[in-house]
Amino acid sequence: MTAVEWLLWGALAGLVFWAYQAFDLARLVARERQKPKPTPTPPHWARTGHLPPAPKHGRHARR
Repeated sequence: MTAVEWLLWGALAGLVFWAYQAFDLARLVARERQKPKPTPTPPHWARTGHLPPAPKHGRHARR
């Protein structure tokens, strides 16, 4: 085989390799998107049933 043929076969092999990598990554992303999102952990005051302490300073403090 000539050098040009080696280059062409190498380019074809590289193309196949990167096409499979892109396909595999797309498959992985699709699988991750199907997973249900974990529910966030509620704050400690929601677990105890008590209300959070009222803010003393700032925009949300009682006037």
